[in-house]
Amino acid sequence: MSRADKGIALLKLARPRSWLLILPMFIFAYASTGELRYSYLALGTGIIALLTAATNLFNTWTDQAEDQINLPHRQVWIDNLGQDTLKWAIALGYLLLILMPPLVNRSFAIVIYLGIVLSIFYSWGPRLKARPVFSSLIFSTGVIIPFTAGWVINQPLAKIDPVFFLLTCFFLTAGGLRNLPDARGDQIAAVKNLFTIFPFTTALKLALGLLLSPYLLLAIFLSLDILPAKYLLCYLFLPFTFIIVTKALRDRTPEQKETTLTFTYSYQLLFLLGTLLIYYPTGITIVAALLLVILFAYTSLFKITSRRA
Repeated sequence: MSRADKGIALLKLARPRSWLLILPMFIFAYASTGELRYSYLALGTGIIALLTAATNLFNTWTDQAEDQINLPHRQVWIDNLGQDTLKWAIALGYLLLILMPPLVNRSFAIVIYLGIVLSIFYSWGPRLKARPVFSSLIFSTGVIIPFTAGWVINQPLAKIDPVFFLLTCFFLTAGGLRNLPDARGDQIAAVKNLFTIFPFTTALKLALGLLLSPYLLLAIFLSLDILPAKYLLCYLFLPFTFIIVTKALRDRTPEQKETTLTFTYSYQLLFLLGTLLIYYPTGITIVAALLLVILFAYTSLFKITSRRA
């Protein structure tokens, strides 16, 4: 296999589409602190992307048993890349994640090191992904780690903006459908989630309840003046929750379930970017949001993911 082919396999296994849900948290949080240094912005963005990539690669290595059932295409990409190359890529990724963060500052580095520990324990050791509550909590660090990392570069954690809690709630609950296409393999591997614990229809109803909960939290924040009225615009995304669950009920084939998962990712990205643009609309954040949407569309259109061939 050529180096170019191995590079493509490694990129697919690193799942760049998932990076695009994480990166805006850091970009907007850091930009909103008011002391923007482009060197820190570029380096921090790269580190957050690398943390997400390393987490995905490590998860790929630890999940091969269930992925042989859920995601046979992923196992093909692993075989093409080679087990040794995959291990070296994981080791190099985590090594760089240890060495690079102090180049920003100490506070940023502490948050990234916490992210490293959580990314490892999510798939290995305690294997928190196999426990529904812990799995969802760790999944929510997709907001907590990058947003906090961006914020603490210039600001104390105690002054973090309330929108952080809304975004955390959204990410915590929006992950309920991420296991939908993988239920069969998760059952065999004894991984507990909504779709392995409950009957399918019940699981979808619970998932809908979770998807709606950030809008309830938003209503509370608005009524208490914790967030200003401009955040009412977030309710424009509410219909997507019902569309997703309705579509999931009608899905029968793995391909249909994958399409629903892609639609769910799209909804997550639009909600996150929409909320962040309400929070801090500037020239650089608008350009960043447009680039992230374009990259997301590109990765989805050209199937730069190990979930598909």
